[in-house]
Amino acid sequence: MSLRAPLQEDTGVSSEGVVDFNVTLTERGYRNVLLHLAALRLRFVPPALGMAAIFAYASGMRTEAIVLFAGGIAIPVVVWGYLAWLSGSPSSRALYAPVRYKLTGGGIAYSSAEGDGVLAWDGVERWREAAGHLLIYVSGSTYLLVPVDGLSPEVRDAVENALRDRVSPPGRRPRRLR
Repeated sequence: MSLRAPLQEDTGVSSEGVVDFNVTLTERGYRNVLLHLAALRLRFVPPALGMAAIFAYASGMRTEAIVLFAGGIAIPVVVWGYLAWLSGSPSSRALYAPVRYKLTGGGIAYSSAEGDGVLAWDGVERWREAAGHLLIYVSGSTYLLVPVDGLSPEVRDAVENALRDRVSPPGRRPRRLR
């Protein structure tokens, strides 16, 4: 499977600033994004278990040290196996349908065989790029996954500029007073 999605002739950037494009999420691309997000969340777990194992070994608790070292190795392996299974599971098949996105002044409209929807710009909290995909967050951990690796440079730049103009990337968004 390829991460590149073919563009159709009716995609691109209009003179009014509307960005219209078609993409298809691949199993490999979805797995790569999931692995990237898992690595961000779990990045401190193996080193912490390794340090705890060293302290346990130095304290004379050899059995506990072995268990901690094994956990430091097993957790990434189990997470990788689960995410590989999840990306290929039958429940994920609907994710791999072609989707048409249209970025307008009102928001992000999308259409696929599974359904249509519109995400207003004020409903978008933040966005980030991971493994050739844009993650457009609508809440803390809910995001719209848009593969952009296969887009032409012109369309990709227009998509990123539309996001930059309307939504601040992570770390640059001003905090609101409560």
